[in-house]
Amino acid sequence: MKVCINRRVVRFLSVGVLGLSLCGCSGKSKTETSSQTPPAQVKVRQVHAQPHHAEALLRGTVAAWRKVTLCARTQGTVVKIAADRGASVQGKDPLVILSADDRQEKCAEAEAKVKMAALEDRAVRALAEEDYQSRLACAQKKSALDQALAQKKTAQLTLAYACIRAPFKGQVYERLIEIGETVNVGTKISSVADLSTVRIIVYCSERDYPIARGAISVAARIKGKMYPATIVSLTSVADPHTRMYRMDVRVTNDGTLADGMTAEVLVKGPAQKAHYILSSALCLSDEGRTGVKILDGDGKVCFCEVQVLSLDAQGAWVSGLKESVAMITLGQDFVSVGQTPTAQKEE
Repeated sequence: MKVCINRRVVRFLSVGVLGLSLCGCSGKSKTETSSQTPPAQVKVRQVHAQPHHAEALLRGTVAAWRKVTLCARTQGTVVKIAADRGASVQGKDPLVILSADDRQEKCAEAEAKVKMAALEDRAVRALAEEDYQSRLACAQKKSALDQALAQKKTAQLTLAYACIRAPFKGQVYERLIEIGETVNVGTKISSVADLSTVRIIVYCSERDYPIARGAISVAARIKGKMYPATIVSLTSVADPHTRMYRMDVRVTNDGTLADGMTAEVLVKGPAQKAHYILSSALCLSDEGRTGVKILDGDGKVCFCEVQVLSLDAQGAWVSGLKESVAMITLGQDFVSVGQTPTAQKEE
């Protein structure tokens, strides 16, 4: 009986020792496995800063350089339309002629009054030199002559207003009256547009505004043809609804441009230091900022925030980096800031 108990004790102790030894071996294996995990591998490219001209492609609408709507400056009846809709006119060309009525007679009457007042003025001044007339009488006659001259000028202007003329070289694009219609002062007659030079009206976003502000060259593309252009105005106050900035661009018309056409304006900004990188190298930080991951001097991963200046099919121009950086181009999504990955340089 004693011998059986001893055998059972020995078996129990043997099983316990074996279990402890197995646990010890298992713990040692896990420690060795975790310590032998290889670091992440990334590809790195040395990227250097170089001069870059930021560009903005803006879309707008062609408009006539000048548009005016002419109104009647006197009463009358339309007796002739000298330039109809679509007609090309020179400055001072007649557009619409109103009835003369009694305007010519009033001009003749004013001319006669001027002659009479001039004769009386000369006679009074001659008598005044011999002390037969007072200075007051001379002043009265001089005033009467001036009034007669003013009335003559008014009569002549009223007669001239009966012919509505083009204010500049252009094209009549709207006629608002008909022959036989009676017009009053302020009645709209015709509209004339100057298309020898056109303006392109575009609106800049907040991103494109600095480029347009410091533009060194501007070109316009209309119906597939390129035209040299000049920025004539750029407002600094944004539209309250769209938050866009209006810009007017001047283009010389070669005879093929018309009001209302669609245009593209290419604006090139001043040169600045930037880096050209692959678009795939861009990533987001935990805070949602756009940037890239680079390796510092110790080979650790760092995140650098960048500003995207422009994009194309191959990559992006960005600013915000040092003169030369070791940029991670492959594997940046599998490493975190502060880690030391295995870097392989791109050829």
